[in-house]
Amino acid sequence: PILILNVLGPEESAYYYMAMMLATFLFTISTSATQSLFAVASHSDARMVEMIKKVLKFLGLLLVPAIIVTVILGPHILSIFGSGYSDEGTGLLRILAISSILVAFNSIARTIFRVHYRTVTLTVVSFLGSISVIVFSYILREYNLNGVGMAWFIGEAIALLLYGLLIARDRHRLLPAQDIKI
Repeated sequence: PILILNVLGPEESAYYYMAMMLATFLFTISTSATQSLFAVASHSDARMVEMIKKVLKFLGLLLVPAIIVTVILGPHILSIFGSGYSDEGTGLLRILAISSILVAFNSIARTIFRVHYRTVTLTVVSFLGSISVIVFSYILREYNLNGVGMAWFIGEAIALLLYGLLIARDRHRLLPAQDIKI
């Protein structure tokens, strides 16, 4: 938000805030779902893959429709706060809504690493994802709030790529062998 305020100005910052607050609802769905994954897997990581499948099913049933509703009704919801919010924030909200799929997979990946006490991995990947958002927000600043949304999407994609590579590399330690079906 400070970068947006300093580079794009206070009006754009307000539009960003509303779109991000609405998108945060979508992000919270993933966080809530992975809390149950963490609770079960912390006691029995042998059930990790089974629980991941349940979380993915839950997210498919709840998150995907919520994304569709947000993409379709987002302009109308934002217009409650004024036409400027709808005009300026709809693109950002739609990009953030679609990125909530990446947020969901990142949330699952973070949970896998949390269960295995891989805090350094979590910290490094989170740092790289955050730096990516900042750098790409600056690079894409000519696209205003849509550029910020694209930067968010890219940052989430980079984090997911890193998590995916690390999980693939250490899958036998992170996901118990009896659960892996190839």
